[in-house]
Amino acid sequence: MYFSAINAAIKEEMQLDPGLVSEAERARFINDGMKKIAELQLIELSYLDPAASTQYPTMPIGLTKIRNLYWNDIPLRSLKPAQAEDLDTTGTPIGYVWEAEVVRLYPIPVVAGELRWTYTGTPADCTTTDLAIGAVTLPNLPTLWHPLLVDYACHRSHRKNGNILMSREYKNDFTIAMANTLRTYISSLNSQIVTADTPEEAISDEYTVPFTEEVV
Repeated sequence: MYFSAINAAIKEEMQLDPGLVSEAERARFINDGMKKIAELQLIELSYLDPAASTQYPTMPIGLTKIRNLYWNDIPLRSLKPAQAEDLDTTGTPIGYVWEAEVVRLYPIPVVAGELRWTYTGTPADCTTTDLAIGAVTLPNLPTLWHPLLVDYACHRSHRKNGNILMSREYKNDFTIAMANTLRTYISSLNSQIVTADTPEEAISDEYTVPFTEEVV
């Protein structure tokens, strides 16, 4: 769902005079919902640099953990600094080192390439421009999580308007949807795990969904 479609769905659910909850407030509620989902630290986000050309590529904003890096759709190996010493030349990157605040590609690319990141972290915020009718910006979350942003924003909108009963209903809907979607998502992640140099462990589906109260 585009942000504009999420915004339209919130308005349809709320059936409110648009003046009661502003576009800026809806954008804030949607952004808070994305951060709430990202707090699980399991959600795979994505970032594409279509023309990376330096040893120090631009890193995604909000990145906390790299899951995979792909150079022209070829997976790069995660290297330790000592392993990269013999690769400190130029050529087609085959690995990377993440140290301090930078990622370094090895060997140093001689021509630009498509660098695709998958990672966990904080999704980029949407703006009121993204909520406009016809806008085509997507949340940086897997699509199965998009509908949850509608429930979350409705919960916050009703709470802002003082309708505590409806706010609690949507909060409950969001919490249940989080748990159900998480189980589906973990199952999907586990099915993608393949043998590698350092095999990933399957993720337990016995995962507690956090939900703390927010200030509207």
